[in-house]
Amino acid sequence: MTSLQGHIDITYSELVARLGPPPSQGDNFKTNAEWFVDRGGRRLYIYNWKNGPTYGGKPVEEITRWNIGGQNYSDVTFIRDLLCLNVQTRAI
Repeated sequence: MTSLQGHIDITYSELVARLGPPPSQGDNFKTNAEWFVDRGGRRLYIYNWKNGPTYGGKPVEEITRWNIGGQNYSDVTFIRDLLCLNVQTRAI
């Protein structure tokens, strides 16, 4: 079973460029786009929640905050790494 573990800030077009079109339109009420990512035999989810057009929000193509469903916070780190969203900086 998965649940909300965190969020990522990325545009819809960037998600499509990295993962392809969403294979699921969600429930077409609270969720309008959903991607699945396998991690060691488990399925993680990237999805919108209550901010899309069928819930009175903006068009899916304008959403920039996405939920990550998994089993623990390391799944958020995994998704961020997969999408190259973890930027490490260090003092020189």
